[in-house]
Amino acid sequence: MFVKNGNKSILLRLLIIAFCVYMLISIGSLLGELAESKATLAAYLTKIEETDSRIDEKTNLLENSTTEELVERYARERLGYCFPNEVVFVDVSGS
Repeated sequence: MFVKNGNKSILLRLLIIAFCVYMLISIGSLLGELAESKATLAAYLTKIEETDSRIDEKTNLLENSTTEELVERYARERLGYCFPNEVVFVDVSGS
C-alpha cells in the first residue's frame, strides 16, 4: 500500500516508532504508579496489623483483669501515680 511511494513508507514507520515510544513511556509511568501503590498498601497493612495487635492486647486485658487491676494499671501508665512509700525507677536510656 505504501510501498510505491518512499516518503509515505518513511512517514508510516516514523508514526509507528513514535507510537511505540509513547506506549513504552506510558507503561513505565504506570509501573511506577503500581510500585508506589504497592508500597502504600504495605504501609496500610502494617498499620492494620499493629492496630489488630493493640486491639487484641486491650481485649485480653479487659477479659483477664479485675476492675482494681485496670484502675491501678491506668493510674500507673497514664497518670504516673504510685503507691505511698513506693520507689519508681524510670529507664531513660530509650531502649
